[in-house]
Amino acid sequence: MWRGQRLIDQLYRASGANDAPSKITVVTCHHDNSIDWIPTILHAVHKVVLYDTKQKQLPEWAQRTSNIEIVDKSSFPRHGFPALVFHYCAFQETDADYVLFLHGHNTDWHQKLPVKKIVSMCVDILRVAKIEFIKVSDRFYEDWQVCRSKNRCMLTCVTNSWSTLARILNQQDTPPPLRIVDINTEQALVHKSRITRHSALTWKMLYEHALSVEFHSEHEWALEGAFHYLMGEPWQRSFIMDHKKEIASGKNELELRFASLGLTQDA
Repeated sequence: MWRGQRLIDQLYRASGANDAPSKITVVTCHHDNSIDWIPTILHAVHKVVLYDTKQKQLPEWAQRTSNIEIVDKSSFPRHGFPALVFHYCAFQETDADYVLFLHGHNTDWHQKLPVKKIVSMCVDILRVAKIEFIKVSDRFYEDWQVCRSKNRCMLTCVTNSWSTLARILNQQDTPPPLRIVDINTEQALVHKSRITRHSALTWKMLYEHALSVEFHSEHEWALEGAFHYLMGEPWQRSFIMDHKKEIASGKNELELRFASLGLTQDA
């Protein structure tokens, strides 16, 4: 057995991950980013589903590690994270209790916490509470009235795409939202029931729609703005509305939920 694989498997078994009350599958992407953070979480999760665009060679350890499942993304490398999410929901088996959707970077402008810390906090939260949806990014916009393209804010993007989304969701009689309140990006911890609430056909139609829109266009941004709604959340998330000041001052939803449960982070 490859020595690195043996060490990772030993850490995985020693962690007691299989005894955790909730299993988490991490779904993420490899494009030209470093994935050196992945070994730091393998002991704590059920598995990592790694979408690979094949733009950069995967490290040998990633190809040999037993609880890393590699999915070929080379057929849609220049389509954003919504397409990846919808592909997973349509075509991959959700065999864990939760899915943690992550972009693939360890930290970024909208994600101050490293992935190891995010996973650790999610595991701790799920030991004491069964929260079905938590955003793990940081950046919050009041009403999401931030321009994502020329003269287009997120609410406008969603409104302009709503006829297509409503048709896919069979909600043609439902008007578009009047307001959107949430944290940005599709990085979130999601209970599997939020995925299975839609049929595989619906997710497939959303995936095909994501492939049909231009990369970083207002129609692709609309899929980011609608992500929480597609996962069963209201357009205006009450937790975010109730904690707008704390989030605007630098706390994210994960930190706030962690503290509300009386949990404390290691230094």
